[in-house]
Parts: sequence; C-alpha cells; structure tokens
Amino acid sequence: MKFKVQILLLLLAIVLIIGCSKDDSTSNNKLPYFDSPVQIAAVSVKGHDVAAGIFVIDPNDKKVAARFDWGDGNISDYSGFVDSGVAILAHHTYTQTGFYNVKAYAKNESGQETGIWSTATRIQIINTGEPYAQGILQSKTEMTVGNSITVSAMLEELAGFQVQARVDWADGMISAWSDLTDPSTVHTFTHTYNQVGTYQILIQARSSVDSLSVWYETPTELHVYNPPPANELVMIPAGTFVMGSLHVNALVNEAPLDTVDVEAFYMSKFEISQAEWMAVMGSNPAHFYELNQEINAPVENVDWYDCLEYCNRRSVMEGLTPVYSINGETDYTLWPANWNPAFPDTSAYQNQIACDFSANGYRLPTEAEWEYAAKAGTNSTYSGTNSFSELVNYAWYGIYPYQTHIVGLKQPNAWGLYDMTGNVWEWCWDAYRLYPGNTALLNADSRSLRIGRGGAWNSASSGLRTSYRNTLKPSLKTFVHGLRVVRTAQ
Repeated sequence: MKFKVQILLLLLAIVLIIGCSKDDSTSNNKLPYFDSPVQIAAVSVKGHDVAAGIFVIDPNDKKVAARFDWGDGNISDYSGFVDSGVAILAHHTYTQTGFYNVKAYAKNESGQETGIWSTATRIQIINTGEPYAQGILQSKTEMTVGNSITVSAMLEELAGFQVQARVDWADGMISAWSDLTDPSTVHTFTHTYNQVGTYQILIQARSSVDSLSVWYETPTELHVYNPPPANELVMIPAGTFVMGSLHVNALVNEAPLDTVDVEAFYMSKFEISQAEWMAVMGSNPAHFYELNQEINAPVENVDWYDCLEYCNRRSVMEGLTPVYSINGETDYTLWPANWNPAFPDTSAYQNQIACDFSANGYRLPTEAEWEYAAKAGTNSTYSGTNSFSELVNYAWYGIYPYQTHIVGLKQPNAWGLYDMTGNVWEWCWDAYRLYPGNTALLNADSRSLRIGRGGAWNSASSGLRTSYRNTLKPSLKTFVHGLRVVRTAQ
C-alpha cells in the first residue's frame, strides 16, 4: 500500500512540475525541446509498475510525443500526441534489480525531433524487503588531517521493517552498524581522517530481517590535505606598473590606464584564515564554519571596520606599532562608540580613521598595492595566468562546491601569493575613487564606499580579473568577503 501511495504522489508531482527550468542542451528556437529531465521515483521495487514523465515544449505550439529509454535495453514506443508543455507519462516494469538511467526522446506532429536525448535520471530497482539509503549528506568535501567529517542518510524500507546502517570510510575503517530504527529515520556518523588522500565514502543499509542494500556513494569525493604552512609575509619589491585595464570586459571605473609607482611592502601569502582570525580576535565570525568547521579556510563575514580592528590588535600582540588611529589614538577600545556601525549605516568616523604608512604594524593593502601584487610583474588578466583555460588551476570560483576552500590549495602567482583570485574578496584600505582622467560622475555616496578585490568562490570569471573593482559599503558583512594583510617595508 505504501508503494502505491508513492506512485500516486509521483504522478501528482509530475503534473505540478511544469515550471521546471529548460534543459540547456535541448532548447532551440525551431525544434521541440525538453523543459525538464525525466521525472521518476528514485527507488522502486522489482516487478512493480514504474511511472515516468517528461515535459516537451514546441516553439510553434505543435503537439508533441515522446518515447523513453528505460536503461535496461527497453525503449518504449512513441506516446500519443499531446499539447506542448503537457506532461507525457509512460510506464515500465523492471525485472532485475540495479541502477538504471532513464531518458527521453521527442518529436512534434510535423516529425521534427529534439535531435538528442533528454538529461537522464537515475532510478534504483530493489527487491521487496530490501532497505535503501537516500538523502545522503556529507558535511564537507575537503578538510585537513585530524579534522572530522559527518555523514548522514535517511534509511527506508518499503515493507516497514526496521533498518540500520554502516559507513565504509574508504581508509580501511568501516563503522559499526547503527541502532535499528523505523524507516524514514536519519542515521548520522562521524569520522576523523589521519592520512592525506582522496576518499569516496560509502554507506550501506540493513533491515531487521537481515536484508542488505548495495553500497551507496556519498555525493562527492572527500579530499584530505595537510594543514597549510604558516602564513608568512612575502616581500613585494618596489616598482612601477600600469593600473587598470582596457580588457573587452573592463568596466568604466577600470580606465583610463594609470601608471603607478609602488614602494616595497610585505604581503601575506595566504588570505587570513579562520584560525588566524580566532587567534587574534577570540571568536570566529565565518559563515562557513558552521557548515564544514574547517578553520584553515579563509575567514569571511567580516566588514572593513572589523579588518582594521584585527590589524591593530595583531600589531599590538606582536609588539608592532599599530597603523590605524582616530584623532591620534591607536587603541580601538578608546575610539568613539559608533566607529564600527552595523550595515547599512556608514560611520561618521570612516573618513577620520587615519592610516600611518610609516608604522611597522599590519594593515590592509591599498588598491594599487593589491593590483600590483596580483599582477606580479605582468599584465595578466588573472593573478597567475592570462589564460581562461588555466584559471581553474589558480582560483576557486563559480564552481561546485559552493563554499570557501582551505587556503593555499591552488597554484600561486609569480610572487608566491595564493588565492589572489577567487576564494574570498579581499578588503582594501582605499575609499572609492575614479582613476585620473576619468570624467564619469562620482557622487558623495560613492565616495563613502570601500574596495574589494580578487573575486570569490561564487564569482564569475569576469570578477576575478586583476583590475576588477568591487565597490562596497564598509559595514557590509557577507560570506564572500575576507582579507589579506600587508606591512610597510622598513
């Protein structure tokens, strides 16, 4: 009875999914195309009827028909013609257990075909009474040696028997079976890795009548790394460079080109990690800490004011002269109460905060220093490379998984700086300005903005260009904004 209810729910879901996004590989302004992958239950029982559905759109509103490849050697005949955008349903019975990829092919009443099969959807066929794991989650996709990972899965058993699970951690360790529970219960496991490597974690279910499931893979491989080395300061030599860009994607505020002299300075080779931030500030504001508890990923969720406080605090801790002051006072605890406002307010003291570039303490880089260090003696589009095809070797950006990453895993630029593109945007000291000769309007609100550079884990490649300027309210805290520190060379 429970299985029949699932079939009815599936059919109802198919009817309701008309608004699914288009399959990018099939849309065309002349031919019919699919408006979704195949809609089908993820798990079904051998010998039972399985329902599948697909939405086909014809640009000229002609009637459409579809046939299904069930993945087991059987391809159905074409359905009858239905109106464009109406769900096309088909049924099939599997005679063998296993995993099958189901896809569809379609045509309109004029005989025009989609030309390619739809995106396939995987279905698992099990025996009656066989348990299975679904909704498998892993807490992280990368971690450092000595840290822990959590894996969870909802266990199901269509006949109603109790279920339990175990995990193969792929490092020679298999967990004990969890306690027996009723179906639809989430079972959670935790494990610590002590060896560097890449692991595909597996999970298996068992019912109270001792029926075993197959081993299920967790969503993605787990990469375990050694902790990054100390975040040393790299000497950036004095020099002259051309600031800005005439790139085809350049924004108006990246021009005209400006020749800039830069004095020597030191820059941290990594973005400041959560561990480094906690050592100075005593707490961890990072949004992604709750997700993956990886303190070697960059700190984020910090605003420009937080970064100034971090720099002054760290300078004092290391016996250096603080850089930032208000009315000559470098002790931030004696600054006015509202010097660090909540977003979206802008502090009345923002432009009264002074930066003593002659002091030997920590500070944020200027825009010019940041771009000069990112280009590293070149005029490359990205930090480390001028080639889009090589960008993935230097930057975390716009690709799965959508989170920050442990610092220093990608290749450095020519001056030994890591993650200058991607991972998190890096706050700079400067208030927003236009380059000399730029006649675009710059109003008072714009002059109260600060600059972020380098792009982040969720950025498109255009935002990772070394000349790209991200204008931000200084009180903005998000999970894509962090920092890198510099010190003036003495």
